[in-house]
Amino acid sequence: MTIPWTLPEIIAFHRMSKLCASEFIKAVNGSAGYTDAVQRIGVIEFDALQVATELVVGLERDGFQCTTYWDAAYPERLRILDQPPPILYHVGPLPHSALPSVAVVGTRRCTIQYGKPATEMLVREWVNKGIVIVSGLANGIDIIAHETCVQSGGCTVAVIASGLKRVTPLAAQKMIERLLKIGGCVVTEYAPMLAAIPPNFPARNRIISGLSDAVVVVESNVKGGALITADFAIKQGKPLYALPGPILSVRSAGTNNLIKRGLAELLQGAEDIYASLDLDTEMPPSKVAEDKLINWPQNGANFSLDELAEYWVCSVSEALGKLLQFEFSGAVKQLPGKRFESVR
Repeated sequence: MTIPWTLPEIIAFHRMSKLCASEFIKAVNGSAGYTDAVQRIGVIEFDALQVATELVVGLERDGFQCTTYWDAAYPERLRILDQPPPILYHVGPLPHSALPSVAVVGTRRCTIQYGKPATEMLVREWVNKGIVIVSGLANGIDIIAHETCVQSGGCTVAVIASGLKRVTPLAAQKMIERLLKIGGCVVTEYAPMLAAIPPNFPARNRIISGLSDAVVVVESNVKGGALITADFAIKQGKPLYALPGPILSVRSAGTNNLIKRGLAELLQGAEDIYASLDLDTEMPPSKVAEDKLINWPQNGANFSLDELAEYWVCSVSEALGKLLQFEFSGAVKQLPGKRFESVR
């Protein structure tokens, strides 16, 4: 959709207006432009537009990207939410809507004997099916899910509660470097220099669920951030699964309770989610990716990265992300000279 706004104007108005996501989008859509919108909410602009312009210059300098609700590249899964984030700051290509995705979340203090190996087993099998893994880059289950996905050559999306230049802890910073090398993405609705504060985490969790076709809770106490993600999954109408655990383990109390109350489906194996994602349990990964590989320029031909980016009308980094996702699934192979060909 097209609106008569520049990116700095959208960012400046967002910072000034203090409106919730849905109200902000409505205000932008209902205005004749930036000046009209500012006048309608009755705020004094001061240097907001200059600051936003400098922010955009900084994004380009740091290799970050900014995608707004009004851009064609904005994820369709988020666009349909009650409170879609109007602005997404990200590094790496946003996940393609044609690829199945699963959120894997859980406690920061997972069990080494159960939660960790269970997460690793599940994620490995899902990656082999060409599924994108979404999580929150926190310690515990999140980091294990990202780590296993990277080790398995899969594509993972990390949704963070801070700006891209304020990522913590150190393990998360190192994970970002690795996941970007294989076409992953780190995304946030917060400007680069903003630190994570407590209210940001629940807001972040709606995006984790929103970007996913299904949500899986591995381990959780009776109260915890993973259960907030589970609540968003229920509100958003996403299939919710929980891994059952020992009745004596406090870190399985939350997941067991979700199952007991009928809020989540019992997850006994990786294949339990395939029906929700419309995946054939007998279909090999290459066939899954082939079915998802749309709009390849021409059968039997091979193309350079620049040619594919031009054909898909996207940036080179976005084209590379798509190619990496299809390549590890076996739907695309790389030829000498950095050219790519569809395997059908």
